[in-house]
Amino acid sequence: MCKKIFLSDIIKYLCNIKLKKKCYWLTHFYVRLFNAESRALGKKMKNMKKFILLAFLSLFAFVLHAKEMTVRVVDTFGDPIVGITGAITESNSSWNADYARFTTDKNGEFIVERTNMNFMKMYFDDYYEWKLPSNYEVVWNGGDEPVVVKTEGFCRFVFKLSGIESSEYDKIAIEPTDREGQSLPIKWNDDGRDTAWVAVDTTAQVWNWSLGGRILFAPQNQVENISDPRNREIVIDTPFSNMQKLSVGIIGRAGTGISGGIRIEKLQTVGVYDNIDISYASPDGLYDCYIPQGEYMATLVSCPQNYIIPAGQKINVTEEPCEVVFDYTKSYQATITVYDMDGTTPMSDATIEMDGTGQRFRTDQQGCATLFALPGEYVYDVRVWDPDYMAYEELQLNIVDADIEKSIHFSDVYTTLYVDVKLRPDMQRDLLQVELNGSPMSYDDIANLYSIKSRKKNVQCTFYYPGTFEEWIDIDSVAETPEFFSYEEYRKISISPEDTSKYRLDNIRIKMEGLYNTINASRFIYLIDSNYVATVDVYDKMTQISYKNEEIEFTVDGEDKDILYTFDASRFQNVTFKLIAPDGSPMPGGSISVTPASGGNSISLNSTDEAGMTTVKLPQGRYSYYCYGGSSFPQKSGDIMVDGEDVEIELSYEGYKKVNANVSGDLLESLSSLSISINGPSSYSLSLAKWNNYADSCYLPVGEYTCSYNASAEGNGMLVLEDTDLSLNEDASIDIELSSDVYKKVIFDIVDENGFPLYDPDNYNRENLFKIEAENGYTRTFDYDLPEYFYLKEGRYKASVMKLYDADWQASSFTVEGNSRIKVIYQTPKEYTLTFKVITSLPGAEIDIFISHNGKYITDHTFSANEDGIAQGEIILQEGDNYQCEIFPSGYSEKFSIHNDRVITIDISNFREVFIYFKNEKGELIDLSDESAYCILYHNNKIFDSDDRSYYRGYLMAGETYQVCASCYGYNTCIKEIFIGDKENQTFDIILSESASKVYALLMYPDIDITTSAGTLILDGKLTALTDFDGYIMVGDVAPGEHRYTIELEGYGAISGTIQVSPETADGIWVEVEYPINLSSIDENSANKSKGFAAYFFPGDKSIHIKPEGDVSGEWNVRLVSTSGVTAHQSMIYPGVGEMSIPADHLSAGFYLLLLDNGQEKCIIKLIVE
Repeated sequence: MCKKIFLSDIIKYLCNIKLKKKCYWLTHFYVRLFNAESRALGKKMKNMKKFILLAFLSLFAFVLHAKEMTVRVVDTFGDPIVGITGAITESNSSWNADYARFTTDKNGEFIVERTNMNFMKMYFDDYYEWKLPSNYEVVWNGGDEPVVVKTEGFCRFVFKLSGIESSEYDKIAIEPTDREGQSLPIKWNDDGRDTAWVAVDTTAQVWNWSLGGRILFAPQNQVENISDPRNREIVIDTPFSNMQKLSVGIIGRAGTGISGGIRIEKLQTVGVYDNIDISYASPDGLYDCYIPQGEYMATLVSCPQNYIIPAGQKINVTEEPCEVVFDYTKSYQATITVYDMDGTTPMSDATIEMDGTGQRFRTDQQGCATLFALPGEYVYDVRVWDPDYMAYEELQLNIVDADIEKSIHFSDVYTTLYVDVKLRPDMQRDLLQVELNGSPMSYDDIANLYSIKSRKKNVQCTFYYPGTFEEWIDIDSVAETPEFFSYEEYRKISISPEDTSKYRLDNIRIKMEGLYNTINASRFIYLIDSNYVATVDVYDKMTQISYKNEEIEFTVDGEDKDILYTFDASRFQNVTFKLIAPDGSPMPGGSISVTPASGGNSISLNSTDEAGMTTVKLPQGRYSYYCYGGSSFPQKSGDIMVDGEDVEIELSYEGYKKVNANVSGDLLESLSSLSISINGPSSYSLSLAKWNNYADSCYLPVGEYTCSYNASAEGNGMLVLEDTDLSLNEDASIDIELSSDVYKKVIFDIVDENGFPLYDPDNYNRENLFKIEAENGYTRTFDYDLPEYFYLKEGRYKASVMKLYDADWQASSFTVEGNSRIKVIYQTPKEYTLTFKVITSLPGAEIDIFISHNGKYITDHTFSANEDGIAQGEIILQEGDNYQCEIFPSGYSEKFSIHNDRVITIDISNFREVFIYFKNEKGELIDLSDESAYCILYHNNKIFDSDDRSYYRGYLMAGETYQVCASCYGYNTCIKEIFIGDKENQTFDIILSESASKVYALLMYPDIDITTSAGTLILDGKLTALTDFDGYIMVGDVAPGEHRYTIELEGYGAISGTIQVSPETADGIWVEVEYPINLSSIDENSANKSKGFAAYFFPGDKSIHIKPEGDVSGEWNVRLVSTSGVTAHQSMIYPGVGEMSIPADHLSAGFYLLLLDNGQEKCIIKLIVE
């Protein structure tokens, strides 16, 4: 009895020490259990001691660990988060097992009672919507200090609505710019307040957001200095200010609102729109939203099946609420039935596709599709994919005021075409490919015909058989009998060496007289009667030498033929290349190829051997060679002439210095790739990436170089590295350190004056240019593919924005001091209405007006002439100068400016439609579409127009004389004057006589702006040809021998010379003519010398640098002229990209003039090259 009381007292004592009420039940349990066991086991005291000890130890362990654990939740800045809810449980438990809910107090804390030291896990409510991690780990050491759970990368913003009725709270959403248009899951309380998780980049210092929900086109807002964790309550005051209520809806045929999508797009701003997803509607079928005042276009983008999307509705949002409703109670039923080519069988599962919207509807088993459409004109296509693809395109569906039924019969536009192909007895049918406009035709073994479903139009059937030229025939699709093609008249030709034991013919290429294309053939080929040239490689089996590009001429004339070729090795010469390494030793492993100047396949030589040499056997002729010493060496190239003697060419890299490039620094982890372009006496591009450990090298000759860098960072970023100079006199190293101490992360938010982003990756607006310019003048320009972030050195910069068709850049300065987020605001230029009034002599004619600005195309519009022949319409353009319009048909052009609404009247009533046909002496049309043919029209000695067809159609001025110059391979060049009378539809024939001998091409290039004045070629005292748009002159039928030419250009002296035409120049010879500038004709006083350019000669890199200063933009022609009037350099420059340079290493010392001209203004700069 004494022991029982003693032990129970001990248990009670231990429990009372901890004062745990929850332990009392366990205390009484052990006391009662102890008393019972004592009575039952009175004599078994030994076992009782063990029991008592076990009970004591278990209770002791429990009492020690039943302890409170405090958890403190803080944001990424360490601030406590108040009122956050969630759940917590054992880390090895599922969330379906025991867990505890929590809500943080004013200190961001909550308490959990712990009975063990196991790890725990917790989550916050709505973690998925807030993009939080799904679990946070909780580790406790048993102490009294709170366990801190930090929401790394996240903090809490408090949003507060002001100046808005509580009934409108649900229309406001918050859309961070980094959530791809997704709203934060905010739930406004009665006070218009809610707390939001926000993912932040603590280095960016700016968080961007915009209003969403039912607010459209909300400007972007920013929270500055988020690195300061305090005072982050964001008050949104009167969010509907400057907004107007817009009600949109889709009403079904039953008169109730239906679901769908509506796109609201800003007019005059391409690619800026908001989509409204109407998943439910109010009782009246309308969905209310708010939108800034302005003009918009509302378009259905989705609606229930069988509802055809109509044309968009223009909205003018003013000071009054407005609505746009697509009301299908006013629609009509359109039943479209599709029939197969037999005209009676309905086609199920045919696709009806609406043009413009891409909507697709399917026909049922009866071939029917029942659709509903609002009144209007619709265009649709019907397509069938099984079993054969067919398309019935551009069908009209005109809905007026009644239901309609349409029947579509594919027999109207399709037929089955059959082709009968006869083969030679030794040909195999399975090797023949027959295609109709690129689609293979199937072969019927029973009917012995090829067939395919085809449109009812003239088509082309093509035949491919190995060892033959591709053949084709034109097929009339309405023909009632199969078309016929035969290989029976083809001759089987074999080409083999006379001594087959010693020689083998490889790489056989066949070219037929009069054709440019060749075929690669095996030993047997099939050819029609004609003259041919076979180009082969002759392989000597004994010496294992390959003789390249041997030509074998032969004729096929009515029968099969075995051509035995007698090889004469004496006609070939050894062409040996020797490659020298940088240290002067032979260079093995070099790669060299040669290409015949007359055209043909490139010949790859064996790699250079240990002696640095490789040899090829070539016949007489001119060749070009290309040499690569290895992957680290720049290319060497040149021309060689093989003419009766062996040729040895030494290509040396001796003295070249090695350039190593390496990248280091803590930003290396962010680098995805880096290319270094090294330019100077030679050039090479290094590529550094992870795969080569960001290291690369090359060999270059001694000299001065400029290194340009293009560095891409992970996640569409860019590191902006300025150009550096490299003086290469010995082996050198380009060491690049990418350190976060030097380069700072910069994000640009480029918006217009309303806060709309100009660079939206979702809309791909390709009309904008962006430029970053450092204080030292270094500039980088970017188009629509703008990096999402940059790394820039700390310092002062200028950011500039230009719409693609604007006249000028808009610049603003900024400073990089640490990681930054910069807002760049683009002010949209004023817009004015330009009214064109075009007076024609063609009532009802379509008049096309093309508008360009600073030489770049902007837009075009088509206006119809009324019964009086007047075409009139409006075009909205941005304010500016240097616009130009071109009127078609007429070829008339005019330059203009626009600084207010204005009318431009253009009279083209004296232009007449003219047809000029190009024919041979038989009266047949000649196709001028070949590269070696052209037709040019000249007016007042200036190029007026051109064409490359069998005829020219255009509008020429009545009462004027034009010159027509036509040239075509196989014909003599013809120049003819035509006078345009007053009548309409005038026709002229230009007759080209066939060449009496083999045709040659003579090309001449005057180095002038040939579009302002046409050059003339006088060959052997006869006016022969005029220049085309590019300043080229081509002449056919130039007989072999010596010829004297004279090229004349208005305002310049004649340039004369002689050329020697021989069979070796049969494919054309070039004569380059350079006209000197008459310096006395330059009026220096007429040039605007204050127009912002500065230029200077820089001896270091032997170049002339041109630096724009002030307000200059657009395209400028730059020409460097010596005192003798010779043009030393000519090119186009673009001042908008910053400082430019032109090469001067070829100049001799002396005085030069730099002439700059943009067509409106001129600038003359005097230079001295030392």
